[in-house]
Amino acid sequence: MIFVVNLFIKSAITFESSRHSLDPLTGVEIALTSSTIKRAYPGLPFIYNSISLKEPNKDLLLPFFLSNNSTIPRGLIPREFFSILINPKTSLVFEATVQLFEEQVGILNSWKQLPQGTDPGFSPDEIASIEVATTTADLSVRKRLSVYRSMFGNTSTIVPDLWCVIVLLSFLISFLILAH
Repeated sequence: MIFVVNLFIKSAITFESSRHSLDPLTGVEIALTSSTIKRAYPGLPFIYNSISLKEPNKDLLLPFFLSNNSTIPRGLIPREFFSILINPKTSLVFEATVQLFEEQVGILNSWKQLPQGTDPGFSPDEIASIEVATTTADLSVRKRLSVYRSMFGNTSTIVPDLWCVIVLLSFLISFLILAH
């Protein structure tokens, strides 16, 4: 189910509209994106899985990259931000796109509920929890890590490579599925 909405939301947060279209997000932009969504859906307890820059359409960028002057004038191409949100009460996952303008105004350009059972990627908080659980919470893991103390000194700086674990698990699951 996709809802396309254009809600103009005024915020008390100051936004610098002269930023380049491809500049990294600032804390102010993240806060304004979050407040725009909260004002559009007041009272809903969302967990923000991620807020990232939605790159502009290549059609808008190409003329500047093909010209001798590849500098894009600041503010010419709008800055949009893509968010993945989770409602912890229902476990539903949503995608939202917010566009920011001058005078602290954010527009919720799109709102999409993903199918029931959709599982977004790990959030930074979840990754940190997994690191703690796999390295310090388990006594047997701590004992095994103590072997490396002579090589590395402080074993608290050893962290698991979660992406490697995820890739290996995906490979193993695919292999098991194909074997049957």
